[in-house]
Amino acid sequence: MGRMTDRFIKVPKAILKELTNCHRSGRVLGVYCAAFGNDMLTTAVEDIYQAGKDQMMVVFKWYDKNSHLLSSTHVALEEITAIRPINRTMQAALRS
Repeated sequence: MGRMTDRFIKVPKAILKELTNCHRSGRVLGVYCAAFGNDMLTTAVEDIYQAGKDQMMVVFKWYDKNSHLLSSTHVALEEITAIRPINRTMQAALRS
């Protein structure tokens, strides 16, 4: 069974690095972002792209680990206040 790490990543450059790692590996992560409300949302990264000269956009899966549909999937990197890596894939998270 996968575990959450005990660390939150809050520095934008480190957030982008971990988001990229999760995108490549398919691992899920907890995301704190105003677009998702006050609680941590557990989902996976679908894509990351540059949306202008200085803005990176993160596209999350359209559902969370509990199979709830997200109201928004495209989030600017600067809107993400913290992430928390979780050592399991989205498919494994959905089965648990």
